[in-house]
Amino acid sequence: MMFGYGHLLFGPGIVGGLGMVVPMMLMWIVPVALVVWLIGARTGERTFTHGCGPAQPVTYDPALEIARGRYARGEIDKATFEQLVAELLGRR
Repeated sequence: MMFGYGHLLFGPGIVGGLGMVVPMMLMWIVPVALVVWLIGARTGERTFTHGCGPAQPVTYDPALEIARGRYARGEIDKATFEQLVAELLGRR
């Protein structure tokens, strides 16, 4: 006879062992997640690496995307595209 102790994971009572496991997990997960979030927030720029090489900042410029689209559709030639890109990147 087990005298009310039941399964080891659940222990005695309704919540039993989970009443101690869940707060212990939260005690570690919450501070670690907070530190990771704070480090990410303080760096300011999001970066990506494509798997190799140095990280490049992620930027989105709608005008540059329009120029790329126009070049891809054949509306502008390569020289015009390069001129637009140079002007758009020079204004940053």
